[in-house]
Amino acid sequence: MARRAIVKHPDRKIKTIIKSNLFIQTMSDNHFGFHCGQIFFITKFQVVELFMMNLPLITLLNHLILSINTTEIVSKPYFSSSVIMAGLRMLIENIVVSVKLKMAHLIWSNSETTISEIIDSGFRNFQYFILRIQYTWEEYQQRRITRTYRRLREAILMSFNAWLVIIFLVIYIYSEDSSIWISVKYLEKIVDCQRLDLLAISAIFLFCINEWLWFYLFIQIITYKSPLQSIAYKNLMFDEKQLTTNYRRYLIIFHSFIKITSLICKTCVVIIGTIIYVLEIYFLTKAYFDNQITLVQLLFSMTIFFLICLQVDIISFILLVGTLVVGFILELLKLFYKKICMAK
Repeated sequence: MARRAIVKHPDRKIKTIIKSNLFIQTMSDNHFGFHCGQIFFITKFQVVELFMMNLPLITLLNHLILSINTTEIVSKPYFSSSVIMAGLRMLIENIVVSVKLKMAHLIWSNSETTISEIIDSGFRNFQYFILRIQYTWEEYQQRRITRTYRRLREAILMSFNAWLVIIFLVIYIYSEDSSIWISVKYLEKIVDCQRLDLLAISAIFLFCINEWLWFYLFIQIITYKSPLQSIAYKNLMFDEKQLTTNYRRYLIIFHSFIKITSLICKTCVVIIGTIIYVLEIYFLTKAYFDNQITLVQLLFSMTIFFLICLQVDIISFILLVGTLVVGFILELLKLFYKKICMAK
């Protein structure tokens, strides 16, 4: 009876979890000194916060798993679909609540109060996602960017994941049936979708172009021959007094709008990726319980599909960061041009 009540009425648990999340995040703000800061970075305090927020959800899912055996899952299809959708709905609502709190935090406690701080924050995001290496303006100008593992760790991990996915997709397209992974034709039958090979080929081209562009920019940075860096240093390192008070206030408000927009877009990317990955797990698990695939194929497919989703998210963040950085720079240059025209 308890198991049926949980499955039939998951909304009560959802409301309790959401309320506890609000309380936990408020406590973490006060106790851990949590600060929103850069949108695209996750600190150790955020990891603790996210774990504490989802602890009731983890407990609920664990109770469901322990109270249901394999035969009931196979014999009662309504259970699998209802529980999966309830769990997915809880996960999305957790993300939405967290985003609302972050947006409120961004509006009421803006950490960047000067144009220099805004430029420095955007430059760090640009470094992390597009250049994949962290350095300061002074290190580049004085030609002393160290090439240690700690500094190149992001570049190594992101490149390794990208080329691992590219190599696998190339092998996957031209390979036949295997005991390790599912063939393309059989996967099309499982997900009821045709021509997945064209999707894989498009992903290969997209990943290769992204890695080639990154390598081109990365070589320019470590050899100190980046025209982009030189232009940015000459045009963005300026005295804020050159702008009027109204222009500075406008840029700060515009930057806050950009941060909120990027947070919403990032959340949409994460939610879409989560939905796609959960649906993939659902189809593969259903095929496994129907004895259509082996356990090795199930685990391998879940792992490689996670890496592919991760790479797609990285490219989405790269496009998002690049668009927002360019948008702010263009707005800044437009105000400079207006000031020059007014002076004449």
